[in-house]
Amino acid sequence: MSIDERNAELGETARERLLDAAAKVFAERGYQGASVEAIAAAAGVTEDALHWNFESKAELLFSLLEERVDRRLHLLVGAAGLIAGEETVTPLVSREISSLADEELQLHLLTQEYWALAARDPALRARFAQRQRSLREVVAQAIVAHHEATSVALTYDPVQLATALLALGHGLGMERIIDPDAVPDALFGEMIQLVYDGLILRSASAALRPEADEVAE
Repeated sequence: MSIDERNAELGETARERLLDAAAKVFAERGYQGASVEAIAAAAGVTEDALHWNFESKAELLFSLLEERVDRRLHLLVGAAGLIAGEETVTPLVSREISSLADEELQLHLLTQEYWALAARDPALRARFAQRQRSLREVVAQAIVAHHEATSVALTYDPVQLATALLALGHGLGMERIIDPDAVPDALFGEMIQLVYDGLILRSASAALRPEADEVAE
């Protein structure tokens, strides 16, 4: 192994240790209570090593979200797009969303905490808003693919629909943290199906309207 390869490997190891340490310290102290000093100490690296890998505490949090939550969401939405039109889509999405909420509970709590801070701080809000836009775009693409696969006309803006579905998923995830029995694995999928049933009815109604107008004339 060359010196460059060895240094790259050490850097990647340090980065993963920092992410693991950040997840632990954030969970114990919350976002505001966690310091870069504490995170570096928990990872067994210097503060210089932390700043070499991450520009700030906020960058650490977003790296955690992107690599341990958002990456799974993107893979899930991508898989849903590949099997668009099949009956297995909504149960798959529902199970995976529930699993993600259970496995990354502390990160969901941190996301909520960061949201509360970002709502009051324009500098923090910009990065968080960009993350949400990226997620909306991916979900909107999957919605369009599903409608194309089922030949159901999409009569509602896909980005706005994606916004609503993401909010629903987030809300159910938070409810599941507080009361797991109130949010069974299938609930999110059933809500998606109800929304989709409504879109089918709206599409059918829109298709019949020109015929009704012709009869009226």
